Order: sequence, then C-alpha cells, then structure tokens
Amino acid sequence: MPYAQVVVDFPQRWADQLFTYEVPEEVGPGRAVLVPFGQRQLRGYVASISLEPPADVVVKPVLEVLGDEQVWPFEMIELASWMCDLYACTLVDAFQAVVPPTVVRRLIKPPKARKRKKGVQGLGESVVRHDLNPAQCSALESMVGPGTVLLEGVTGSGKTEVYLAAVERVLARGQTAIVLVPEVSLTPQAIDRYQGRLGEQVAVLHSRLTDAERTAQWLALRRGQAQLALGTRSAIFAPLENLGLIVIDEEHDSSYKQDSAPRYHARQVAAWRAQRHRCTLVLGSATPCLESFVAARAGRYAHVTMRDRAAQQALPKVELIDLRRHRPRGRDDLSAPLLAAMQTTLEAGQQTVLLYNRRGFARYLQCPDCGKVVHCPHCSISLTVHRRPPELQCHYCGHRQPILDSCRDCGSVSLRECGSGTEKLFEEVQQKLPSARVLRMDRDTTGGATGHADILREFAHGGADVLLGTQMVSKGLDFPSVTLVGVVGADQGLHVPDFRASERVLQMLIQVAGRAGRGQWPGRVLMQARDAENPVFDYARRHDYVGFLEQEMEMRKALLYPPYARLARLIVSGEEEGEVENSARQAAAWVLEKYPRILLLGPSACPLEKIQGNYRWHFLLKGKQVKELAEILRNALRQCKRSSKVRWAADIDPQSIL
Repeated sequence: MPYAQVVVDFPQRWADQLFTYEVPEEVGPGRAVLVPFGQRQLRGYVASISLEPPADVVVKPVLEVLGDEQVWPFEMIELASWMCDLYACTLVDAFQAVVPPTVVRRLIKPPKARKRKKGVQGLGESVVRHDLNPAQCSALESMVGPGTVLLEGVTGSGKTEVYLAAVERVLARGQTAIVLVPEVSLTPQAIDRYQGRLGEQVAVLHSRLTDAERTAQWLALRRGQAQLALGTRSAIFAPLENLGLIVIDEEHDSSYKQDSAPRYHARQVAAWRAQRHRCTLVLGSATPCLESFVAARAGRYAHVTMRDRAAQQALPKVELIDLRRHRPRGRDDLSAPLLAAMQTTLEAGQQTVLLYNRRGFARYLQCPDCGKVVHCPHCSISLTVHRRPPELQCHYCGHRQPILDSCRDCGSVSLRECGSGTEKLFEEVQQKLPSARVLRMDRDTTGGATGHADILREFAHGGADVLLGTQMVSKGLDFPSVTLVGVVGADQGLHVPDFRASERVLQMLIQVAGRAGRGQWPGRVLMQARDAENPVFDYARRHDYVGFLEQEMEMRKALLYPPYARLARLIVSGEEEGEVENSARQAAAWVLEKYPRILLLGPSACPLEKIQGNYRWHFLLKGKQVKELAEILRNALRQCKRSSKVRWAADIDPQSIL
C-alpha cells in the first residue's frame, strides 16, 4: 500500500507540515484528496509518495481521491517547496499560489465538457508586422540559450517587437513561453499584438477573469492547446512544459511583488523556472530596477541597450513647471502653462495624456473650526471624498460612508474638501476645455472584465482628446496621436518613508513621458511640482535614468540597502494595540537572543499603523544572505510563542515598508 505525504488545507502554522496517509496505488504526486484531520474532513494535496510506512505512527487512509487527474504538475510541487523556504510561507499558501483554489475546485468536480473561453478582450486594433531594425536584431540575438538578459530600451524603442520575434522563434521550435505585463490595463493592447500574431496559441491569465474563464485558459495551457501564457504576476505559474522563454515586461514594476502570503516576487519565481528549464529569461524596461541594473553591471545578467526609438523619433522634450511661480487659480490643479499646452494640442487635433496618481475628488474632509479630519474608523488614514457616487471612501479597507454635512466633534457645518484627485481633475478639464472629449482611467472607472479595454479602445480609435488617470496610464500604452503628456503632482511620492521613493517617482515620470511623441509629431512633457529643486527632475528632464542609478548606487552602498544588502520584514498585527506592540517586541527580543549578530531595525509601529481594524508593528532584518534571513523568520514563526490575538507575517525582500 503506498503512503502519501499530504499538505492539509488547514490555515494554522502548527499544521504547516506533511501528514502521512494511505492512498490507492493509482494516486501519485499532485493529486487532490479528502483526508480525516482530527474531527474534520479536509482537502489535502499529495506532495510525494513512498512505499515505506512511517515508524511508530498509525496511518489512516484517505477518505476520497478528488477528481480524475493530477492537479499539481511535479514542477509546481517543487516550486511550492522552494517558495516555502525562500518566503517563509506555509505549504498551503504556496500550493494555492501555484494553482489557484478556483482552478482546483473546478478540476476536482465530476468531469464535464469544458469549452475554452476567451480572456479579456483586446482593443480591436489591426496588427502590423514590422521589420526589426539593427538594434532590435541585436537584442533578439542575445536571447539564445539559458541565462538572464536585461533589455534596457528607451520608451518607444520597440521592445515589444523583440519579445514577439523571440516568442515566435521559441514556439517554432516546439517550445512554450510566458510573457508578463505588470497591470491588467496593459493586457488589452498586449492581447491585440500577441493574438494578432500568434492566434489561438495564446492564453490569457489575470485577476479580472471569471473562475470559469481562468480555468479554461489554465487547462488550455496544461493540455497543450495554447503555448504562450500572457498575463500579470500570477501568470508566472502557468502550467507549461518545455519552456523556452520567459519575458517580464516593465520588470521594475512593484506590482510584480505579491502583497499577501505568499509574498513572492514574480522576477524571482521566473528565475527559478528559467533555471529549471534552462531557458532564457528576459527582463525588459526603460527604467530597470537598481537590483537588476547592478546584477547586469556585475556580469550576472547579459545587458543589452536600445538607446533610440524604433522609428528614430526624438524623445519628448521634458519641462518642469514650478508651482511656486505658476500657481493655479483658486483650487484648480492645472497651471496656466499646462492648460495652454493642452489647448494647443486640442486645436491641432492631437491627444493628451494627463497623469495624476491620486484617486477621488478630494484627499480628505476637514473642519476649519476645530481642525479635525474625517478618518476611516478601521484604518489610520483619512477618508477620500468621492463624487460619483457621493461618498467618503477608504482606499485601504474599502469602508464607505455618506459625506458628512457637519463636524462630529464640534458641530460646525462648514466642512472643507481639501486636496484633489482624478475626479476633480476630470471636472476641471471639462470646465476649462469644454470642447475636449475626456476619459478618466482609474480603479473607479475600470470595473468589470472589459473596463480597461473599453476606455483604451475609445481613446485608441480617436473617441477622446484627453486621457487622464492614475499610474495605470503611465505604462506601456502606445498611441501615435499622443503628443502631450502632463503630470499633476509630479513630486507627491518623493517624501514617503521608503528608501525606493526617488527611484519609483523617476521611473513613473520617465515611463509616462514615453507616451508622448511616438507617431509622426514630436512630443512634449510638462511636469508640475512644488519641490521643483529635487534632483529627480533634473534626471527626468535629461532622460538620464542611468545617471540617477549610478548616484543611487553610491547612496545605497553607503547605507547598506538593497542591492548591497537583503531585507526581511516581520509584520505583527491584531485588534488590540497593546498586544500587538508587546508581541512585536517579544519577537524582536527572540530574534536577537537566538541570532545576536543579526542587524535588526525596530520594532516600531508601521507608518500605516492601523489597517482594516488591525494595529500593525514591524521590524526589519538586514543581511547579506537572503536564505539566512528567511530561516530566521521561519524559525521565529514556528518556535516563538505568541498570543492568539495577534498574527505574524514574513515579507522577504519587501518592496514597501509602509
């Protein structure tokens, strides 16, 4: 009788181990089973099979084998185990990341005919095949054999055409490929390009798919009906065999890091899969992250640069509008120079993209008499004023409530809306440019499976003159008629307590600047800022991202921040503030007692101290070896006693410390 080592789907850290059960002979690794677990009957995942029974243990048989096929390919089982080691997560979390529970549920139901369903729609644009220029040909030739290639190409240099050519070459050899994009907003254009070239060989995976659509796309990849997985972060787990190529477009983007357990980074998972398949991993960006840049400088990655745009257009001219000199009127957001440029662009029959990385109508509601700001009852953050529909919203926990007509502290009826967001900017553009057709693209306007595609399709087909939105308008979009890009609040992300703040702001500015001047007309970029003397804007004006990275390298090296050290973070949360603080201090003391040579920063309250009703404390570990940091946190999670009223979470290589 075979014996299975089973991961039991039970969300407790003490259950994070393999349990042994008897299974029928036909059951192999990767099958789903129903097992007895104390007084419960729970789903389990078979990790391995052995013929020898465990010593001195009474082994129970599984109650039922679920479904009629393997759910987890052997590679995914190995990957889940690797993720547990690196990210200090549980086996259950890792197994559910590599094959989503929605897919598992549908696979273990009694079989029925399943028709492959389409993913999110494209924009309906025609696909034109372009001959590669010499720089693109050189980049393509670097993508041969195992290893990692950093493709650093300016915005508009034609990186996507290189990706397409590389994918076509791999598929022609009978291999498979994965292409990742950072946001759902980029998938409609990507779908047009890849499906237009490769047709039914493409399957699309991202968070906006229904359960049925995701399962159908996943099965198409698993059964060899599709050979290219195109999608966002989780598409890195596509069940493909014989991988020949993995591409991560806009590799610098922080959305490739998962912000809940398991807190994996798609770039690291891609490197693991590429090494296992001995295939090429391409990291593409106009603004690569410092970690990738340093790895390329050190020779660990091949480094290919594309310094010119594909059709030899000039990079757009970047100008800075100092709001201390060009103050908008009243409560307006648009300065006179930016408004004039938009008017000129409108009269020329060309298009404008406006970036304002803040949702809502006003940042917060404040009483001018007593000074109180209306805060979320569940989070340590002010509520954002929205007009459509009229309500106050928390952008962290989703709390909503009516807009107050009087102060709950002093009774004043003269509450003031302070600050602004994309909703207010939308109204201002409509008021100042009444003949302009304006589209707004943010999380509030892109609901549903086709929300992004509908907006982008209308803009692509000339149905609007201005597209304004949050950071989702800054990446990867290619519209030849866009000649003007405006950035409102260009400096608003520079002063958050994060050592990557300047890097991220400059990446966003250079990326959005690259939306201008991609067609026959030259581009122009106007950035509004109050902190106009910040060095970031000099680098943006000169399109000198490499110069910024070289300066940033010296600062990070002096302070021992990534990539010159690795970080790990332990986050403690719970509903009782005192319990959370005590538990964080207890955890830090345990780490320092067991590992006295480790560098520990904290513990302290998180910058966002309360989210979704839970108080939050954290501390950081610094070290040279990420495996050592992961082991420390993994041991702390397993061995250190703590109150049942708190939760601990590990974050290896954190991308945010808020």
